Amino acid sequence: MMLRYGDAEIVKRLVPPAIRGEDIWCQLFSEPSAGSDLAAVRTRAVRDGDGWRIDGQKLWTSWAHIADYAIALVRTDPTMPKHAGLSFFWLDMKSPGITVKRIRKLAGESEINEVFFDSVYVPDNQRMGEVGAGFRIAIETLMIERYAVADDALGGPSLAEFASQAAHHRINGKPAIDDGQVRRVLADAIVERQGLRSIHRRALAAIAEGREPGPEGSIRKLRLARRRQIMGELAMDLMGAQGVILAPGASKAVDHAWSWIDLPGARIAGGTDEILRNTIAEKLLSLPQDYRPDKKVPFNQID
Repeated sequence: MMLRYGDAEIVKRLVPPAIRGEDIWCQLFSEPSAGSDLAAVRTRAVRDGDGWRIDGQKLWTSWAHIADYAIALVRTDPTMPKHAGLSFFWLDMKSPGITVKRIRKLAGESEINEVFFDSVYVPDNQRMGEVGAGFRIAIETLMIERYAVADDALGGPSLAEFASQAAHHRINGKPAIDDGQVRRVLADAIVERQGLRSIHRRALAAIAEGREPGPEGSIRKLRLARRRQIMGELAMDLMGAQGVILAPGASKAVDHAWSWIDLPGARIAGGTDEILRNTIAEKLLSLPQDYRPDKKVPFNQID
């Protein structure tokens, strides 16, 4: 939650418990027809006296079933170009009309949810930013999320865990860690990790100085997800037939098979690989945007 996008008293009341972990927040962005194309959300907010009535559906919302509050991107003006007709609100997840249904993932976990809104009333003082300025706030939120998305392993096994596995398994009768190809992959991962750490620390230092979060977080998120996949596939290859066995109760943070099964969700959360590549190309490399007939208002003109 960004301090400049809320009433000072409300911020003072809500932010400290969130930082201490006493209140849980979720992020109501994606929808069945608006995943990577966030500006295509259809969940609608209509004026009702001193507040708004929200109707619609959100999808893939992590921890919505235990969340106390949420931030939400909704459409407040369907007559405007889609990037300009959105607004940003915070919600009490116990509000009448909110229904949460859990989704079971392939890896067996159920932390993601569908969230349905049936004429949910939200006071106008729970709007963050100006009416119609929601898309810009959502993008800033996503940029922050990409910095804080996970540790160096994106929630999967660490490089130390991989090295331990490689020392245990054998290739041609010798420890796999002695194989040149295995050592090359591990060395590449270590070098990449150090580079990503440098980018991450520099970005966090800039944020601490008051600058807005930049698109550099897209590099970290993109490469961490791809590296976790590479290391998981190699680890399972080294284990042979045992690599496809899913040990009951094992953690994806230490078990490569469970990590690999869980990885698709990590590559979607906070922006898909394709969206992150576009962000890097446009915002960091200054490459021209693809032609977007649906985006009639330039991003830098959205207030």
